[in-house]
Amino acid sequence: MDDSILPNQRTDAPLDILLVDDETGFRESVAQRLQLRGISPRTAGSGEECLEIMASQPAPVLVLDVRLPGMNGLETLRRLKDGYPDAEVVLITGHATTSDGVQGMKDGAFDYLIKPVEIDQLARKVRQAHDTVIRREERRREAAFRTQVAQRMAETERLASLGTLAAGVAHEINNPVAIMIQEAEWLMDLLQDDDQGRINPAELRQSLQIIQTQGNRCREITHNLLHFARKAETRRQSMSLNAMVMELREIMERQAAKHHIILEIRLAPNLPELVASPSEIQQILLNLVNNAISAMEDKGGRIQIATAVEVRADIGKTLLLRVEDTGPGIAEADISRIFDPFFTTKPVGKGTGLGLSVCYGIVARMGGDISVQSAPDQGAAFSVHLPLQAPGITPQARPDPS
Repeated sequence: MDDSILPNQRTDAPLDILLVDDETGFRESVAQRLQLRGISPRTAGSGEECLEIMASQPAPVLVLDVRLPGMNGLETLRRLKDGYPDAEVVLITGHATTSDGVQGMKDGAFDYLIKPVEIDQLARKVRQAHDTVIRREERRREAAFRTQVAQRMAETERLASLGTLAAGVAHEINNPVAIMIQEAEWLMDLLQDDDQGRINPAELRQSLQIIQTQGNRCREITHNLLHFARKAETRRQSMSLNAMVMELREIMERQAAKHHIILEIRLAPNLPELVASPSEIQQILLNLVNNAISAMEDKGGRIQIATAVEVRADIGKTLLLRVEDTGPGIAEADISRIFDPFFTTKPVGKGTGLGLSVCYGIVARMGGDISVQSAPDQGAAFSVHLPLQAPGITPQARPDPS
């Protein structure tokens, strides 16, 4: 809700409402009597004046007479709901016009009362309407807070994964750098000892080619790291799940090989495109693979990444991303908590306990489902089902990446 609709008020401050009625005597009398009950009405004598006041200083609750000159109460109500959907409106209707009240309820009124109005009943309705506005705003703020926490958790886990990858990258870069240094030293020795001008051009070209190849290798490694290090972009777009797996294949294989783990990839051909945030799909895949690598430690094993199309009774046609390992499996007592924030079976100081929780949150926001099948000493298989349909974009089949 816009803060201008519900201004910050002290808990003991009179409730701010707008009373709209064309009868001056009735309007002033009701306003005075409501004031005695802790409600502070501003007043308007017509629908047009009501809309003018709302444009400059909106009220969270309005008491609106149905029978107004010019723009009647029902039309005023409809315009209020168009412009200020979070404001609540209590209608006042005259004798034998309850149909107006019923129509008003269909158009979004909070409730209606019939004249002559009993002032205590009106005060109760106003307070109930105000409480509804407050509760709605609290739910919104809570949802916004939860979203913010989820985003921070995701960023924390992404940076933790980045630290793990950075350590692997440092190790990977050492080898090509050592080769380049060795070749450069050899060339220096050749140049220093070449008194007779007998340097073999073929040997020079070979050494320079080695340096160039290893330099390109370093550039590729750092490029992959920088690509992952960029702040997550959550904008959804049409993307290929298979292409994402292949893009990350090399970096996942390097990480797995350090722990004597074989990475297998089985991609279903001609998958439809998925409407999703590429960085979020990347994070899901890397989190699941890193989790599997951590589970197997240095004992070796196998991780299989597979994709497929599956139809679910609950969410319809989906893309399946499955990450299966041959690790120690998950204890039955831990299965129900595996997606809880900060839950981890790793030793203190290893892991944040956020990886699987972040995956769960991303998948849930997409309307999908993530589940795990596991038993002690039988490995673990995480299945992510992502719905294919998204408003405004029709997924298309994309050729497999080469």
